[in-house]
Amino acid sequence: EAKAVYIMNLTNDAHLEVIASFGQSEEQLKGWGRISLSEDVPGTDAIKEDRLVWLADKDDWNENYPLIASYPGDHTMQTLVNAPLYVRSSPCGVLGVMCNKQTKATAENIAFIDIIAGLVSLHLSKSFAKLQTLEDRGAYLTKRQITILEFISQQMTNMQIARELGYSESTIRHETMRIYELLQASGRREAVVIARKLNLIK
Repeated sequence: EAKAVYIMNLTNDAHLEVIASFGQSEEQLKGWGRISLSEDVPGTDAIKEDRLVWLADKDDWNENYPLIASYPGDHTMQTLVNAPLYVRSSPCGVLGVMCNKQTKATAENIAFIDIIAGLVSLHLSKSFAKLQTLEDRGAYLTKRQITILEFISQQMTNMQIARELGYSESTIRHETMRIYELLQASGRREAVVIARKLNLIK
């Protein structure tokens, strides 16, 4: 039931600004301007707290984010979701999804948004300057990500990895997307090939 989607960039001077959108008019977007990270809105919380902000109850909106009412746009929407975006594991912006109907934050819906945000992060990272050497690609991987890579090399599914490590499947999906982003890999097979070249896994 998505009505509009937008991507906001995190600027060097700690502001969010819209760089791409679908379903919003130019007039509405201009009214948003630049949002300081000090403002109390869902997008800034998604960045500052490194989490998915899911609003599907207008009472919650008014209580927790009263500033939303002052921003231009369609205030009849029922659900607003903001997910942090990353480049090289650092937050770089926010993916926003607006829905006409009330959409609950079920495990399935959260996993879907996580995957979309991961794909957008992957695309953004590829559009930034390429890393200079192959070694640079593995320098930012965490121990957990390397462990996940080892399981991927054993052809384990995300569900199997999640059970093995005691995490949710959506967490493993999210970590897998970050691995692809950091290694500049297009998928599992290429990620494993690169990781072996870097001697990260056997």
